[in-house]
Amino acid sequence: MAIEGIEFWSAAALIGVGLLAGVINTLAGGGSLLTLPVLLLFGLSPHAANATNRVAIVVQSFAGTAFFDQAGRLDRSGARAVILPTLAGALLGALLAASMPGELLRVLMLGVTTGLAVLLFLRPSILAPDVEAGVTRRAPDTRNQLTLVAVGFYSGLLQAGVGLLMLAVLCGQLRYDLTAANALKSLVIAFATLLAALIFAVAGQVLWLPGLALSIGMVAGARLAVAFSLRSSPKVLQRVVLALVLVSCVAAWIR
Repeated sequence: MAIEGIEFWSAAALIGVGLLAGVINTLAGGGSLLTLPVLLLFGLSPHAANATNRVAIVVQSFAGTAFFDQAGRLDRSGARAVILPTLAGALLGALLAASMPGELLRVLMLGVTTGLAVLLFLRPSILAPDVEAGVTRRAPDTRNQLTLVAVGFYSGLLQAGVGLLMLAVLCGQLRYDLTAANALKSLVIAFATLLAALIFAVAGQVLWLPGLALSIGMVAGARLAVAFSLRSSPKVLQRVVLALVLVSCVAAWIR
C-alpha cells in the first residue's frame, strides 16, 4: 500500500511504530530494524524507505540529545572528537547509497539487517555495552577514530543498528557509562544522519509526510526512554538494552 498522500490509519500506524523505534534507538539502537521493513511494507521504494527513515531519526536524535542535555548527561567536551570522524564516514556512505541501484540497495538493506539480527540473537554480548561505573573515559586514538569512520560509513549507507555499533565504541572502547554513551550517541547520530538526509533530499528520495508521522512517534519514544534511563540503575538499564536488542532481532525476522 503506497502512502504518498498518507491516510489517517497509515499515519497512525507509522506513529505507533515510531514510538517503539524511538525507545529502542534511544536506549540501545536498532529501531530501524523495525521502521525500514515497515516502510517497505507500505510500498516505499528502497531509496525512499532508506531516505525517509533518516528524517525521523534526525528529529528523534536531536530531541533525545536535548532531553539528555537538560539532565546534565551530555559530554559536550568530548563530542567533537567523536562527531568529526563519524561525519566523514557518513558522507561517503550516503553518497554511495543515493547513487546505488534500487534493487541492489533493497538486497543490501534486507541482507544486512537480517545478518545483524542473527548476530545479535546468537551473540548479543558482542554489541552489548559494558556499564560498569567508575571507569576512566578515554579520548579517541587513531584506532578509535578509524572505527568511528567505519561506523559513520555504515550510518550513511544503511543506518539500521548503527546505535548499537556506536554504543560498542563509546562504552567498550572509550569507557562511557551507558547513560552518558546514549546521550553522546544521540548527538553524533543526529549530525551524521542529518548529513545523509540532506544528500537524500537533494536526490529527491525523501517522502516528507511519512517521515513526519514517524518523527512524531520517535520523539515521544525518545522522551519516554530518556526518563526511564535517568531513573534506572546501570544493571537494570543493561537488561533493558539487551531485551530491546532481541526485540529488534525479532522485528527483522518477521518483516
